[in-house]
Amino acid sequence: QKSQYDHGISENEIENDLSFDCNLPYKFARSKLYLWLAKAILVENSGWLENGFEKSFLTCRLVLLWQYLLKDPAIQLKKILNTLVDIEIDSTTKAIAAEAYIERMYAHLMYGQVREAKNCLESAMNIIQIKVEMVGAMGRRTKFQTVLPQLIAVVKENGDLNQDAEENESVLPRSILLSDDSLLETVSIDSCDPSVTNGKFSSLSLACVLASCALEQKIQSTDDTVIEKCCSYLNEVIAQRRNWALQASALLQRSEFEKTRSRRVQRACMQLELLSELMVGTEDEVDDDISKKRLLLLLASGLKPFWYVQSAHAELLCSIGCTSEALAIYEKQENWNLVIQCYQSLGQLEKAERLVRDLLAKDNTRPAYWCLLGDILHDENAYEKAIEVSNGRSFQAHRSLGMLMLHRNIYDKSFTHLKRSLEIQPINANVWFNLGCCASKLEKWEESAKANRECVRYEPAHFQAWNNLAVAYERLNDLEKAKRLLKEALKLNFDSPKLRENYMVLCVRTHDISSAITSYHVLLDSNKQYKDEMILISITKMLLALKEEDEYSTKSLIDEMCGLLDKISSQQTCSSVIWECYADLKQPNLKSNIADYEVYGKLLERSFRSCYNKKDWYKNEASCLSVLKSAKKLLQSMEVLSKMKNGEKSTIKLNIRMTIQPVISSIEKSFGIDAVESSHCDLKKLVAEVKNFTETIMSSNEQAPTTSITSATLVTALPITVQAASNNSAAYANLSVGELLQKHRIATVPSRNAALPSITGNRFPIKPFSQHSCAESTLSQPSAFLQNGTDEDTSPNLEKKPIFSETASVEAFSAQMLHLQPNQVTASSETSLISSSHLDDLIRQIDPTSVLDDSVKVMLSDFVEDFVDQAFLLLIAVIDRSCKLARHRGSEKLETKDVEFVLRRYFNCSTFPSCGSEIRSNGLENIRKSADVLAHKQRMALIKKTLKKP
Repeated sequence: QKSQYDHGISENEIENDLSFDCNLPYKFARSKLYLWLAKAILVENSGWLENGFEKSFLTCRLVLLWQYLLKDPAIQLKKILNTLVDIEIDSTTKAIAAEAYIERMYAHLMYGQVREAKNCLESAMNIIQIKVEMVGAMGRRTKFQTVLPQLIAVVKENGDLNQDAEENESVLPRSILLSDDSLLETVSIDSCDPSVTNGKFSSLSLACVLASCALEQKIQSTDDTVIEKCCSYLNEVIAQRRNWALQASALLQRSEFEKTRSRRVQRACMQLELLSELMVGTEDEVDDDISKKRLLLLLASGLKPFWYVQSAHAELLCSIGCTSEALAIYEKQENWNLVIQCYQSLGQLEKAERLVRDLLAKDNTRPAYWCLLGDILHDENAYEKAIEVSNGRSFQAHRSLGMLMLHRNIYDKSFTHLKRSLEIQPINANVWFNLGCCASKLEKWEESAKANRECVRYEPAHFQAWNNLAVAYERLNDLEKAKRLLKEALKLNFDSPKLRENYMVLCVRTHDISSAITSYHVLLDSNKQYKDEMILISITKMLLALKEEDEYSTKSLIDEMCGLLDKISSQQTCSSVIWECYADLKQPNLKSNIADYEVYGKLLERSFRSCYNKKDWYKNEASCLSVLKSAKKLLQSMEVLSKMKNGEKSTIKLNIRMTIQPVISSIEKSFGIDAVESSHCDLKKLVAEVKNFTETIMSSNEQAPTTSITSATLVTALPITVQAASNNSAAYANLSVGELLQKHRIATVPSRNAALPSITGNRFPIKPFSQHSCAESTLSQPSAFLQNGTDEDTSPNLEKKPIFSETASVEAFSAQMLHLQPNQVTASSETSLISSSHLDDLIRQIDPTSVLDDSVKVMLSDFVEDFVDQAFLLLIAVIDRSCKLARHRGSEKLETKDVEFVLRRYFNCSTFPSCGSEIRSNGLENIRKSADVLAHKQRMALIKKTLKKP
C-alpha cells in the first residue's frame, strides 16, 4: 500500500531511505516524513549549517528518534553520534545543556558506549548540582513488618534552577495501586530518621535520577540488589509527579521490574495496559496544549515508543499464560517473529508454517520471511535462500544459520556465518558471545578473546562473557589478566559456583594462596558438601614448599588453611586425602612438643582409617598403594612418639599387628606374596619396604618378656579397683592401669624355662589362661589337653566355660593346674606350651592316617607361643581402656559392663563369654547373672555421650 504525501514522496520511499539494508524502521510509526526531512537537513546537507551547540543538539535528537524506529542498532547512526562536537555550556542555558547531556547519554547507551554515557550523566548532574545517593533508612515494606533498615534513594539538589510549574494531577499517567493484603504501596520510612529529607525537585533533577537508573541496569547484572536499587530510583520519581514523560517512563520501567514478582505482576499488567492506551491515544482525548506539554523532556526521560510498550505488555501476557491475547497484539503490529513464537508455545507449528508461506507467496524477496521459515523448519536451505535474495546483506540470515550450525556442533561453518553477520551488524552482544563460544570450540583463542571483549564492551553486565574471556587469556598463558577478569565477573555474579571455582583455580596457579582459601570458604558456605581434593592438595604442597623456605612468614597462611580444613571436617565426611593434607600441615618439627606429635599421629590415623575402610580397596593397586603409604607414615609417627615418651616396643608391636599385618595380608591375598602378581612396581617396592620396616621393629632388642603356661597371660583377679592399682607402690603412683599391668608383668612373670614360683601374697594374682577365655578359638573336636579335666566335657561341640572363681586361693589354682596339666608345670617337662605328645594326640583325632613331621611340630609350637604373646598384649589394651572407663564413671571397681563396652566399641566384639562366680553344687554348674536390659542401655547411652575416644 502506498500513500502519497503532499510533497510528492511515497511512504515506501521514505521507509527505504530510513532503512539500512535489512534493518527496517517500524512500519506503523507516525510522522516518519518529519524524521526524513530532519535527516535530509542535518545529515545530507549538514555542510550548510553552522557547527555549534544547536546543530549538535538537534543531530543527537535525530539519532535517538531514528534509532527508536529501527529494530536493531545501526552502526551508521553510531558513527554520526561519535562525530558530534562536545557540548559548550556557555553557548546556552544550564537547563538546556543538562537536557542535551542526558539525551546524549541515552544515545550512547543504545550503542553500548557505557563510559561515554557515564561521562555525559556526570556532566549533567554537575551542571544542575545534584547528587543521588543510596542510603539505608529505618522503615517497613509490609503492613505487619517491624521497622527494619530499608534501601532508598536520596536526592540532594544544590542548584538554583527554577522550579517547574506543577502539572495537573488529572493529566499525568495514573499509578495503579498495588491493593495487596500484606505489601505496602511504597516503602514506609520512619519519620524520626534524619537521613531522609527529600522534598520537591525540578524535572531535570528527576530526569537525572531516571538516567542513573538506566545506567545502573546497563552496568550491573539484574540481581535482587540491583532491582531494589533501581526501584528506589523509580519510586522517588513516581512520588514527585512532576512531568508527564518522566512519570510515564518511571511507570514503564517499574512494570518491567515487577513482571517477574508474583505479588506485583497483576499491577504490572494493568499498568502496561494503561500506558499502552495512553500512548496510542485510544482513550485519551486531550487538546493541543496538553499534548505539547507532554513533549517536555520526552527524550531526556528515556521513554520508549508506543510499539515497545505494546510489546512489553504482550510479553507479560505470554508469561502469565494469556498467549492468545499476546498473539492478537503481535499480529496487529505485524511482528511475525513473535507471532511464530506464540504459535510454537501453543504447539501450533502448522499455523506458523502456513502463515510464513502465505507471506512468501505475497513477497518472496523479503529475507526476513525466509529466515522465519528456517526458524520453524530448522532448515539451512531456507537461510541460504535468505542470503541469496539479500545479496549476502542479511545479517539476520547469517546469524540464524550460524546458530543452527552451532547447535548441530558444526563449529567451522557456524564460525564463518556468525563472523559474517557481525561484519554487517557489529552491535549485537549475544552474537559476539556465541562467536566467542564457537572460537573456543575450534581452539582459536585469539578470536575467542576478541569476540568476548566486544561482547563485554556492548554489554558490561554479561558475566558469562567475562568468564569466557578469562578462559581465553588463560589458554594464551596470561594468567594474571585472566584472574583480574574473573574477579570482575564475580562482581557481577558473586554467587556463581562456576565463576568462583575458576577464580580459585587461577589463584592457585598464580600462587595467590590466601584468595584461593577465601574462595573455598565461599563455596563451602553455598554448598556444605562441596569438595575439590586437587585444590586442597595443591595448596598444601605450596604451603609446605613455602614453609621450608621461611616457616615464620608462612605460619599465617598455614593457620588459614588449617581453619579451612577444620571447617571441611566439621561439615562433611573427609577422605583420606583431606586428612593427609591436614596431617602434613600439622607435621611437627624439632621444636615441637609431645602434644604436637600426638595431634599429628591422630590425623595420620584418621587418614589411614579412611583409606582402609573403603570397600574392596585391596582389589585395586592404587588403593593398596595409598593404604600402605598411610599405614607406614602412621607407624613412623608412632615410633617417634614412643621414643619421645620413653615408651616400650610392645606398644609399637601391637600397633604393627593391628595395622600393618592386616594390610599386608589383604594385599598378598589379592596379589600374591610380596605382591609379585601386581603390575605396579611401586606397590611391590612399598610392600618390601613396609615388611622390612616391621621386621626391624619386631626383631629389635627391646622385646616384651614371654611367658609359659606356668605363669599365664590373663590377669583375672576381678574386680580390680583403680584405687588399688594406683596405690600399689610409690613408683607406680602416676601410671595408668595398662602401664601398671605391663610393668607388673615384666617384673614378676618368669620365663618359660623357669620353675613355677611362689606367688602367695601377690596383690594381683595371675591366673592360668583358661581354654574358655575370650581369646579362645573353638575347635570342632578339641583334644584332651584343651579340656577342663572332667569326664563330661568330651562332646564335639564344646561349650565355653567361665574362668576360675575369684574366691579361690592361689595355691588352689596352682594345685588344680598341676592336677589337670602336669606336663606344663613341672620343671622336667617340655619348655613349649604344647608338647609333642599333645600334637600327636591332636592329629590322631583330626586325621588318624596322617603323621606330623618334627619340623611341623616345632612350627606349630612356635605358632602357639606367638599367639599367646599377642593375646596377652591385646588383653593389656582391653584392661587399660576398661579401667579408664571405670575411673571416668567415678567407680573404683572394674566391672563386667566396662570390659564389654570396651570390647564392643574398640575391638568389634559383638558376643562375649559368660563371666561370673562359679557355684559348686552337685558338680560344676554355671550360673549367669541376669541384668536389667533397660538400665544397661541407659548406662551405655550415658557413657557414649560423655566418653571421648582416646
